Amino acid sequence: MVVQGRHRTASGGASASVSPRILNESQGTISVVEGNVLKWTLPGPPHALAAILDQVRDLRQALTRLSGAIVAPITTFAPEPYQVLKDIPVVIQPAGDEFIATFFDANISTGGESQEEAVSNLRSLILDTFEYLESEPPAALGPEPARQLGVLLTFVKRV
Repeated sequence: MVVQGRHRTASGGASASVSPRILNESQGTISVVEGNVLKWTLPGPPHALAAILDQVRDLRQALTRLSGAIVAPITTFAPEPYQVLKDIPVVIQPAGDEFIATFFDANISTGGESQEEAVSNLRSLILDTFEYLESEPPAALGPEPARQLGVLLTFVKRV
């Protein structure tokens, strides 16, 4: 039996685990157990499957570390004459040497050299987009701009 994490074997061969990473090798299969519950069994050489499971775990951890995305709200447009009706969720992601700030609901995105600059640029772009869409006759807007304006009207109000 290969054990990943802390594990103890109780009398009668039953497993009790503090970690869900228990790998049980028997008859050419590998079983992943959490507590006393069998989560899955995979065929094949146990050592190869254990290596694959370890690689998947490592890749998940690396992806989580590298993604670095954060969510921050826009709560004000001061000193501009606009009111935020409800917080605007902004996703900020690293992109090489820059950061991308996105308001997914309205499909508006821009970048900057820092997180703060990316959010500041997004605030400006949201207002520019709102002003433009609001100034157009509704019949002149296509489906996506009309949808964007509808979303923006639930978040932004001119004062």
